[in-house]
Amino acid sequence: MRFKLPIRGVHIGKTCVDGTPFDPGELAHAHINHRDRKPDSGRATLGWICARSLTALREYLVHEIAHLASDSGHDERWRKSVKRLGGRVPAAYKRKPRR
Repeated sequence: MRFKLPIRGVHIGKTCVDGTPFDPGELAHAHINHRDRKPDSGRATLGWICARSLTALREYLVHEIAHLASDSGHDERWRKSVKRLGGRVPAAYKRKPRR
């Protein structure tokens, strides 16, 4: 697999690699914006993956790999890929019943 950005590292902790807190409800994110850097430290965060915990990191990676495996968005093919990879489909992405 080729990446458009180099993976600089993975950070697991209560705050992001740049020291800022996670947004409420956010478990993990990737720094892909070329302007991402903490202004006072100048530390570049481009290419970092940040997660609150190892469990959050695993779920985040399964979520993203399922997109690649299914070549689709948050649809039924993607949900099946998540399950095949051993992950769980978060409530926000479960199929909504028709009314």
